[in-house]
Amino acid sequence: MRSHGGTVAAEGLIAGDFLDTVALPGGATALLQGDIAGHGVQAGLLAAQVKCAALAALRLGRGPEAAVRAAWSALAHEDERFATLAVVVLDPAAGALHRLNAGHEEPFLRRARGEERGARWSGSRPPARWWVR
Repeated sequence: MRSHGGTVAAEGLIAGDFLDTVALPGGATALLQGDIAGHGVQAGLLAAQVKCAALAALRLGRGPEAAVRAAWSALAHEDERFATLAVVVLDPAAGALHRLNAGHEEPFLRRARGEERGARWSGSRPPARWWVR
């Protein structure tokens, strides 16, 4: 699998946006894309904490739900910030793709030939209302 992407800081060298791909035990691959509200060093440092918490849960084999809960724990002390996070785990051995979107923009699919389209997912649509806590 190849993934390409990057972020550009709105102010200085550090940003609240993050993107990562990580190999997981058993041959699965996780993709994370998130955004912390705000700009500058404080948003960037919180983004690093959220990203590390989510990656730790995934590396322990806990899945997307646990990754989002771990990310939430990194935000629990923040009164003035919010975050979005999309987690996708591709498991070729099981022939499965697991995804969880916690308020982030929907990802798109780019085929090897370069064509892009919005990702269409099977299953139920997300709820109209998201509950926090």
